[in-house]
Amino acid sequence: MKSFLLFAPRGATPGDPGALENAVVVRDSFTWLAFLAPTLWFLYFRLWLAALGALMITPAVLALAAYFPVGSGVVLMVLLAVRLFIGLEAGALRARSLRGRGYRLADAVVARNGAEAENMMFRRWLSQPAEDSPPVIAAQSAAQPERRAVAGIVGLFPEPEGGR
Repeated sequence: MKSFLLFAPRGATPGDPGALENAVVVRDSFTWLAFLAPTLWFLYFRLWLAALGALMITPAVLALAAYFPVGSGVVLMVLLAVRLFIGLEAGALRARSLRGRGYRLADAVVARNGAEAENMMFRRWLSQPAEDSPPVIAAQSAAQPERRAVAGIVGLFPEPEGGR
């Protein structure tokens, strides 16, 4: 089973079927293509800085290996570890990029494949009553943020999507 995240565009309200046209579903699990060809994966999803970083990692590691007398096995292990990290975190990098472009996390599900995940997410999205106007968010004081207990959240950061 894999976890999937639904990102809704800015201003989308639950229950609005038109908002699903621009919604993005991201698989949050190991990505083989990002492991095998990270630069191409980043370019495909328009993660320009990550693509540049992935492109520069191999020459940087080879330059460091030439400066420090290490064996080729160490260089291979370092490059493999970097690729493994990229494969594991590719979905999270894509989700962060979507948040930066104004999308918001609308739903998360665990499903066998992408089609099942989309079906579950879209059904939940459309089952919520549509609102005529976007919700009004009350301004909070920066000095005294509101603390609410959220059921089901355990850990050091008990507020979902809280600032870090």
